[in-house]
Amino acid sequence: MIRARDIRNGKLCERRMVNDAKSNGYDVVKIPFGADFIEMRPRQKPRFVEVKYGCGPISKTQEKTKKFVESLGMKYDVRRCACDL
Repeated sequence: MIRARDIRNGKLCERRMVNDAKSNGYDVVKIPFGADFIEMRPRQKPRFVEVKYGCGPISKTQEKTKKFVESLGMKYDVRRCACDL
């Protein structure tokens, strides 16, 4: 069961990752499924980014998106907040 606190923390984590990408010179496009956003720079391949709060696995939809994106020669990153491995 997902708790309201986890949802709130996940959104804060995602916002932080978007801000980090923008501060590093990427254009950011939010997408509705398969990943949270795409990072883009001129003359570079797009990078799909899934942000996870905690150590949980990516979903089946995210896994399918990852495989498809990588089959096209692009990168798919899973970035995490609050995961102590």
